[in-house]
Amino acid sequence: MNKIIIFFALLTLSSCTKVDESYKPPNYIKYLKEVEYETIQELKKKGLYISGIGSASMDCISLVDLSFCYEELADISKSRELIVLAVESFLKKINSKEKIRPDLCNYPFNVNNLEMDITLTKNKKVNKRTNSQKVTFVTLKKGEIIYEYTNFDEMIFDVIKSETYLEAKEKVEKEFQKITK
Repeated sequence: MNKIIIFFALLTLSSCTKVDESYKPPNYIKYLKEVEYETIQELKKKGLYISGIGSASMDCISLVDLSFCYEELADISKSRELIVLAVESFLKKINSKEKIRPDLCNYPFNVNNLEMDITLTKNKKVNKRTNSQKVTFVTLKKGEIIYEYTNFDEMIFDVIKSETYLEAKEKVEKEFQKITK
């Protein structure tokens, strides 16, 4: 028993290393932060407020994860418009930044390299069951969008609809064409 305790104590002590204070993050981290900041500022004007940021990058940037809040309830059509707006804004910015291109795992960066979600809520008390066609959460992952209704008070979690990102984008573009005619 004592040998096991000594072994783990030595293992723990030997795994402690001094932090390398000369470490400087790769430049692509700086460029990615610039793209994220520009996107956040643009979407803020549309009522989308950032609530989380993440990314996956070992040797190159393979995935970016952005989370937003929208302080209104919305139907599927409005939710679709918001997620497409956010995705297109980010993709346009990251693909147009030439400095970051060599550090993207694939160029052009596309919807499969992006995870995004938007929480839609008017206040802490989410809509009641009778209003379940309102979306409270929309998420994009692996090119698929899922629209959900959630009521934490009643413990209700329903998927209202799912569609591919390309289907959603086509619907938003068609709607835009109707409006501009």
